Amino acid sequence: MARPHLLLIPGELRNYIYKDYLGAGHEGVNEYIYDYEANKLRTADNRPIDLNLMYTCKVIAQEMHGLPLRLFTVSFSTLFSDSLRTRAARWAYFNAQFDNRTGWPSVCEALDRETVRQVVGEQSILLHTWYVGQDDARLHDYPAFDPAGWDQVPSVQRSLRAQLIQKVIAQGTGTTGWDPSQGSSGEEWNSRRNENEPDEEWDTRGGLAAFLDFVGEPWRIPTEDELDAIGARLPTRKLHMAAMTRDMWQSHPGRFRFSAAAAAIHFLGSLPVSTRKLITKIRLQEDQISVAFPECHIRGLVPYCQENPALRIERCASLWVNLFQIPYWDCVSCQYQSNDFFIHDGEFGVVNFDLNFGGWYDSKDALCVRFASAPVAAWMAEAAHPEVPNTISLVLDGDPTPERSADVFRDAFQVDAAWQIALERRWKKPHDLYRTRIYDSFEGWGWKAVNFPQLLRDLNKPSSRIRCNFDPGQPWDDERIEELIRNREREEGDSVNSQYYAWSEGGDKERFFYAHTFYETASPLPTFFELLGVNMKVRQDETEWIPPWEPRDDQS
Repeated sequence: MARPHLLLIPGELRNYIYKDYLGAGHEGVNEYIYDYEANKLRTADNRPIDLNLMYTCKVIAQEMHGLPLRLFTVSFSTLFSDSLRTRAARWAYFNAQFDNRTGWPSVCEALDRETVRQVVGEQSILLHTWYVGQDDARLHDYPAFDPAGWDQVPSVQRSLRAQLIQKVIAQGTGTTGWDPSQGSSGEEWNSRRNENEPDEEWDTRGGLAAFLDFVGEPWRIPTEDELDAIGARLPTRKLHMAAMTRDMWQSHPGRFRFSAAAAAIHFLGSLPVSTRKLITKIRLQEDQISVAFPECHIRGLVPYCQENPALRIERCASLWVNLFQIPYWDCVSCQYQSNDFFIHDGEFGVVNFDLNFGGWYDSKDALCVRFASAPVAAWMAEAAHPEVPNTISLVLDGDPTPERSADVFRDAFQVDAAWQIALERRWKKPHDLYRTRIYDSFEGWGWKAVNFPQLLRDLNKPSSRIRCNFDPGQPWDDERIEELIRNREREEGDSVNSQYYAWSEGGDKERFFYAHTFYETASPLPTFFELLGVNMKVRQDETEWIPPWEPRDDQS
């Protein structure tokens, strides 16, 4: 049998032909996109990958073996569909329940100090939860309060907390902490505490243990059956049972999505090892808000990088349609507690977009920079964690308005980083620093994430695996902030809490440091409210969504 004419061409030229053929003839296209429903890859124009050329002869088959995965970047985006939306909502709910029902103070109070020390370490600020929580009434007004990211990234803190919960389960001690599932408020808990009345205990047989099955891997895409099993084991009042079911979330107006990283983990896990090792380039397009602590989902890809040292992963997170919107998207666990979903007033309570931050600000169709840096800092801290290899990078995507993104970083992020530097320099004792951050974090102010100032300073440097496509600005004058703190110390006579009063009372931080409190979007982006509205599966003239357990006017 005569050899195909293609084999008469030099090998280097054949490789160009193979690449052009596999890319469906699109010049310059070097990317495959992931189709979740089919669990397959497709060409950039969403067509099936044509592999028929491979079957023309054995030589061509050998030469093309693995080429599609070696030559092309595999691209993943956030996942949304009507069928996935319900699963994403329930997954978000269960993960949020872990944070809300297992706060650090409550967990630590169920254990002795030595046990906590063995898990978190002697020098950890978290150790001071054990004794600071004993006498700080304000802390107990918010028993689910979590010092996320103080000396560890949030994902590591959740892992440490899970280890402590295992200790609670082993000891069978329960806890004197507040359990929101019992229906009492933080104020009621604090009142009972002051009156030395007994509190409800955690159900260590089914409640806490049920969380530990999944909290370590929030990047999973669970099946409906898995979610049903988790919900069946969680102790809960009848009032909240609907939050566990599929029907309730099917009627919910929110657009809940799984992250692009979760999609990649799902796909890689479905492949044989030999096939996975052929992939060398992955791009994660985090182009919308997603569920279940997406900032840490990159950790689920670490085993695949260890398995294949040639693998390079770029995670691109959009600022304007993802990270900047996170402060407006309240914890999904709170959605069953509220029914103020008034779109025409600009308040998306149940979904949960609170555009005026609980009344602290008048609603404005613009980004409030007061809260903009914290979620971005969390993504940066997770990406820079030592357990994440250098083969994984994070891109903060300021497109399509890089100039406006630069404005926000220069005028707000650099100021926030300077505040964190000043606070850390001023209070070095863990006990004082812990108290300082308690007062600070309740107001959403100076502390953002572990190493945030350094990560911001190193942004776009060759040594950093975090970069952006705009000018992030220059470091701000942290000495000016420290001087303000010292002046307030002299006035107030309280070296621990003076930073809190230094700028929370009267809005000193905004009045003296932020160039602007709000930033409107720039063309070609729509208004900020319209960007948020993409997360609604409702029309603008629909004003309210009522949970199943709330009485309706036509039924009263």
